[in-house]
Amino acid sequence: MASRIPLCVITGEEQEIPVGDIIPLNYLNIKTARVSTGSILTTVIAPITVTWPTPFLDTNYTVSATCLASGINLLEVQSMTSLTPSSVTFSVKNLSLSTVSGSLHVVAVHD
Repeated sequence: MASRIPLCVITGEEQEIPVGDIIPLNYLNIKTARVSTGSILTTVIAPITVTWPTPFLDTNYTVSATCLASGINLLEVQSMTSLTPSSVTFSVKNLSLSTVSGSLHVVAVHD
């Protein structure tokens, strides 16, 4: 039998996983996503929404996001404007002097 180590505490009870097992991200309530921003015109702030394939149970999760456009930072995440169990929306601003498209990279962890 594989040895077991405590992984975390959930509702006051220790949860254990055998040593050497791969811990799936959904077990840890961590979600990641990468979505296209589409084309954003010069100085425009656009809403970009990420929809989670499997929703969180509630809105008690922390989100971090960053943008990448053509390998350089021409897009800026301004703020998070909406948070639901199934999606999160950010305002993304084009900082360049021309139309830019890129990707929004998001990591979310349930609290």
